[in-house]
Parts: sequence; structure tokens; C-alpha cells
Amino acid sequence: MFRVALACLLTLALQTADTRKAIQDRYDAWSKAYMANDVGTLLSILTPDYTLTTSDGTLIKRSEYEAMLRLRKSANSDTKKYLTRILRIKVSGETAEVESRETMTGTVQDAATGKTLALIHEHDYSDTWTHASGAWLLRKTVTLKERSHSGK
Repeated sequence: MFRVALACLLTLALQTADTRKAIQDRYDAWSKAYMANDVGTLLSILTPDYTLTTSDGTLIKRSEYEAMLRLRKSANSDTKKYLTRILRIKVSGETAEVESRETMTGTVQDAATGKTLALIHEHDYSDTWTHASGAWLLRKTVTLKERSHSGK
């Protein structure tokens, strides 16, 4: 009985590790596409019913999010670095609940000195991923916390 339980735990741990890697790969693909303003790739990572809840509770549907991405593309964002990392993951069958931290680094001019400083903006998210058609797709994002600070 103990061996069976241990085997189940090991299998679950391996499945979670594989899922964690696969989802981190998706976050990395998202970061690369975001920096390249590759809206097609970004949208391919989202489910058709994707929703984003902002820190003030506003619900943004996929169609609205797509419009925002397209506007960002035409605005030539000043983001210099973008990455997302998994803080925690819980896998249950074809669903993964992930707590993640997105870090975006841009630039801002210091009003007092005129020097250009790094502006770091972080979002902590609760993301729901679904495994469908052989890939992990992002179904829902809820913003837990956001903060900005300048790098010296």
C-alpha cells in the first residue's frame, strides 16, 4: 500500500514538474511575442473565452484585450524587458492554477535630475491554464497586486 501511495505521489510530482515547464515555456513565448509586438502569437496562447480582471476589478474580455494589444503594437511601447515567472502551481487534470509574477522594465526621465531611469512595473496574477489540443492555453487572469518603482 505504501509503495502504491509513493508511486502515485511521484507520478503527480513528475506531472506537476512537466506542466510547470510547459507553462513556463508558454510564458517565455508570451514574453518574446510581447517584445516583438507579435499579436498573432499572443492571441494563440489565449483561449477564445479568455478574460482578464484588472487590479480595480474591471473585467476585460478577449476581444477587448486583442484591441488593446493591437493599439500597443501601433504605439511602439518603450518596454525594454519583459518576463513572467511561476511563483506557485497547482495541477488538477487538464487545469493548472498558477500564481505568477510579470515584470516589465521600461524607462522614465527623472524630473529632478533629467537622468533616464529604469521603471519597473510588476503584476502578480492568478492564472488559470487549460490543456487543450496538445497545448496549455491561458483561460483566465486575475490581477492580485501591481506595483511600480524606479531602478537606480
